Amino acid sequence: MDFMEIKSRLLTRLGEFANKFPQEQFEHMQSLGEAGELRLCFETLCELLYEYDISISSNLLEEITTLGTRMSCDPDLWSDLSIE
Repeated sequence: MDFMEIKSRLLTRLGEFANKFPQEQFEHMQSLGEAGELRLCFETLCELLYEYDISISSNLLEEITTLGTRMSCDPDLWSDLSIE
């Protein structure tokens, strides 16, 4: 998985949460992703999912795990996320 594929997948998944976070926070994450700050965008997404206690599907957790692993992020970012 190359940089552009990670970026595309991350921005696609991020778009699914447009109405789940305050608009300012969502736009900030989107700006980070579009600017290529993928790791920071990903970390912020995981932190906000946890902070707002937003449940995600097991398929989305699998995608988050894949993206996080490919970007060498700390698995603690997604290990405590709520599953539907």
